[in-house]
Amino acid sequence: MLVITNELERFRSDTDALARRDSRFLRAAVRGPVVQPEHLEAALGLILALTGMSMSEEGRRTLKVVELGVDSGATGGSPSIGIDDGSARANLLRALVASGFSAFDRSDRWLDHVTDDAVADRWAQVRDNLRRDLAFIEACGVDPDVYTQIQRASLYFSSRLTSDTTSDGARALLDAHLLVASAVDLQVDSAQVRLLARMDNPVLIQVALGVESTGLLGVLETIDRLRNPGRVIVSLQPAGSDAASLSELVNGVAAVRPGTTWVGNPAVELGTPGGGAVDGAAVRVRTEALSELVDAAGSHLAGFDIEVHADRIGEAAVVLAALGYDR
Repeated sequence: MLVITNELERFRSDTDALARRDSRFLRAAVRGPVVQPEHLEAALGLILALTGMSMSEEGRRTLKVVELGVDSGATGGSPSIGIDDGSARANLLRALVASGFSAFDRSDRWLDHVTDDAVADRWAQVRDNLRRDLAFIEACGVDPDVYTQIQRASLYFSSRLTSDTTSDGARALLDAHLLVASAVDLQVDSAQVRLLARMDNPVLIQVALGVESTGLLGVLETIDRLRNPGRVIVSLQPAGSDAASLSELVNGVAAVRPGTTWVGNPAVELGTPGGGAVDGAAVRVRTEALSELVDAAGSHLAGFDIEVHADRIGEAAVVLAALGYDR
């Protein structure tokens, strides 16, 4: 098992702080037919962009989760990392992190040729802040490599629970701190839900339009009947222009579980190759609508859960123009 006990305990402590509004949540997942080193750079670029600053002061208050995944619908050749081989993916992730592929001063290369002025300006600010902080650290006599090593150590990893995962496949999930599942794949009496109820890992459940609050509540109460802060995070995934369509679900869940931790994915289209176009304006509108929706239910939007398919990494820059509105 790659995730040792003290790491998991630290992660649970951080998700508890998230529930208390003491930190923000940022998850960046990049998926494709195969796992490539540049996917980690892209994921870290998203983390930097979502943080809106360097990884110093704001980074200390941000729970950062990274995932590299194999697209289960990939065709045309065998993936280099097996779809169900969580150990192999986690080993590769950690090897890339330790090797320097994740150096934060290089994770902006995938945005060097952005043509959107607003995105380019925002990224330039993020990059300048990072370089300024690294220069200051070096001037203080601290090796910047030590600093980036410390920041890499603060990264957590997530793994997706597939619809055919049973208790026999639990070992592959132990490599991750955070377990990710889609609400449509979870039924109260299913093996997947019983498995999640027995594991200590925090769980992120992604909810799209069409999921009813009663069904989701049954799953949440089964996984987390003690309602431990930060044990379950709900990710709202609106499509189209009407995020208010999720109001029944948010209000229904909040009425029974007022301490629910909410995050959002306002650019859900980027998660699949044919997911449709999305621009910065739409992402801004969705983000503000989700924040207002969750605020009205007596809670707050704790952060972002962004998934990008490898074929669409170049489009992911749209999130930069949208997700700093509250900063």
